[in-house]
Amino acid sequence: MNEPQPTQTEAQILKQPAVAPWLWITLIIVVIAAAGYFGWQYLAQNKTQTEPPVGTNTTATISTADWKTYNDSTYNFSFKYPGEWEKGTTSSNENIVFIASASSALAGNDFKASVINDGIDKVKSDRENKNTKLAYTKTTISTKTAYKSASLRGIEGNVQEVLIDINPKTILISSEGKTIADLDVILDTFKFTAAVSTADWKKYANSDYGFSFNYPSEWKTTSNIKEKAENWMVDIYVTDGKLESNSQERPNLDIAIFNKLTPDLNDSSDNKDLTTLKDYLEKAKYADGSLMYKNVAPATVAGKSGYSANLTVDLVAGKFYFIEMSDGKILYIIDYDNSTQSSAVIESLKFDSIT
Repeated sequence: MNEPQPTQTEAQILKQPAVAPWLWITLIIVVIAAAGYFGWQYLAQNKTQTEPPVGTNTTATISTADWKTYNDSTYNFSFKYPGEWEKGTTSSNENIVFIASASSALAGNDFKASVINDGIDKVKSDRENKNTKLAYTKTTISTKTAYKSASLRGIEGNVQEVLIDINPKTILISSEGKTIADLDVILDTFKFTAAVSTADWKKYANSDYGFSFNYPSEWKTTSNIKEKAENWMVDIYVTDGKLESNSQERPNLDIAIFNKLTPDLNDSSDNKDLTTLKDYLEKAKYADGSLMYKNVAPATVAGKSGYSANLTVDLVAGKFYFIEMSDGKILYIIDYDNSTQSSAVIESLKFDSIT
């Protein structure tokens, strides 16, 4: 019996050659190239897409318990930075308000904060025109609009920038080298406060020692000299009248002048050998042998130089100021609450004559 013969159409189909392998390879290459191109276009269009606020990052937790605090009373912001960083000298010519180094032995490990006299959009445009590799991502820092760049390779290491809007000006943060590791945590600690109006403040003046300061009209000043040792020449409590749990008034500030290097009544007798203020703050000990102060850093009050520090114990959580006067006396201030108002009081302090 004869087998049925395929129709002409079926025969033609059977005789058609298979698709050549090179056509399949070409098709696959085209598909991959197209996917790559459209993926690149998507990323390029979203280069400046808004990120979550800096405070919501998921980086590993870093303790800031021993960090120092920079307060800027002119532009009303503050932030914390590692206690081991070495604070440098600022430059008004470059609008730098804060500079510190993570390593004094190496260059290119600086953290700088500058205030630029232009709005954030202009600063961003100028920075991008100056360095075409800069790619800023929009974010938020302590409720303020901000832009953060990716880390770029600089002359002496990686560099990262942050722009923060303080209309009509802009804060420019430049972080280099080792300081980049702490940048996100520093940004998390940024705080902005409303400017303090001092128009109706009262004035305290001491004619005996030639100094004065302004303080809020609802606060009061009280002399506390009779409770101190003989080396204390004047001691003024500045308080808002609020009470502690023991029903005693809590001073916001303690402003004093003493004529002896060691103001603390509980320090060790070994401290008498510490002849300079810096030595005293870095090496002074309590009677039990433990160090008295930590976070010692240069400070300026009323145009005079000295140091700020914190106690190593929890007795007082505020900041201490030790400012050297030309006649060997010490201006001694305790800022108990580190508030914007207390900072403004310290900022207003001045000497009527050079002492």
